[in-house]
Amino acid sequence: MGAAWIVAGAVVIAFGLADVFLTVLHYENPGLVTLRAYATAWKAARWCTSPLRPRGRALARSMVAPALVAAQIAIWLGIQVLGFALVDFPAVAHGQFVVGRAGHSFGTALYFSAATLTSLSFSDVQPRSLAYHSVAAAETVVGLAILTLAISYVLNLYRVLQDQGVLSSLLLHHSSVPNDPIALLRPHFVEGRPTELATLVRELDRNLSEYGEGMRRYPLVWYFHTRRPYRSLPYIFWFTGAAAGALRWGLPAHHPATAEPWLPGLISGYEDMVQGVSRQFLRGAPQPALTPTLDAFRTAIDGGPAPEMMARFLEAERRMCEMAATQPEHDVTARFERYRSWVRFAEIGRAFVQAASAELGIDLEALYDDPRRVRF
Repeated sequence: MGAAWIVAGAVVIAFGLADVFLTVLHYENPGLVTLRAYATAWKAARWCTSPLRPRGRALARSMVAPALVAAQIAIWLGIQVLGFALVDFPAVAHGQFVVGRAGHSFGTALYFSAATLTSLSFSDVQPRSLAYHSVAAAETVVGLAILTLAISYVLNLYRVLQDQGVLSSLLLHHSSVPNDPIALLRPHFVEGRPTELATLVRELDRNLSEYGEGMRRYPLVWYFHTRRPYRSLPYIFWFTGAAAGALRWGLPAHHPATAEPWLPGLISGYEDMVQGVSRQFLRGAPQPALTPTLDAFRTAIDGGPAPEMMARFLEAERRMCEMAATQPEHDVTARFERYRSWVRFAEIGRAFVQAASAELGIDLEALYDDPRRVRF
């Protein structure tokens, strides 16, 4: 019977260590239960907070991710306490421990395991044999290792959040209008000439790539809320995607601004990140809608009615050509091809921002209205 307790304890210990290893040390961060636990806890928090008023609901949900950080560390330690208690219990029950008034119960084994794991042994419960002294020493090493790895994990997690804040601040402060992505590009057109555009695009590409890699490595970042919408993930993707799309397809194909060497990488990296984040946290990757026909595009150019996305493209094209002191191509087919490429990119970005905002409980009106305003 004692062997069954020891085997069960070894299995629990191995399971807990494997989850720590796969979550903290494995590059792909597959985890065993951690990622599923995040999603389950977030769904429960959304359900519990849904009856609250908007301000109270946003405040409550902003506490979820920090609580998950603390809970994750506690669970890692708790699994080891339980596992080593299972290993120790047969010896405790059969008098192979000096227990004093504590008794020979499983509670005593849990108490000894917790004290040993945290290196806070009070010497009132001690093993009599060298074998269990060795088990206690191993547990102390495991406890110190988990605490060290947990501290490293938390520091790196908050570094990713800092990268998120840096990117959002770049978008907000570099633009003259916080809810107008095209305004981000205006300072880089001086009398129609592109100026330092490569620097802006390179910074956006680098920061977005670092942020995306950090989120893949530390998926708990997804569940962090902020008091200001401009620091949120939907704002970052809306602003970056809209600015990149306008620069890439809002000007005639021959314009030098569209040939910035970092721009294709930014577009490709943005799409890859949207697809990856959608598959991991949402209900599948967004798909672009069907584009209207060339005849509908001709009608819109001639002043006729235009669908929403076509009207948005024509407005972006007008503003970009105005900044660049140029005119759209006379060839309507060439303009339509630019529109088709733009609308595919824009539809994916818009669908992602809407889905992410709904999942995270972020008000789209707040995002598009005044993202600097504190919401609670």
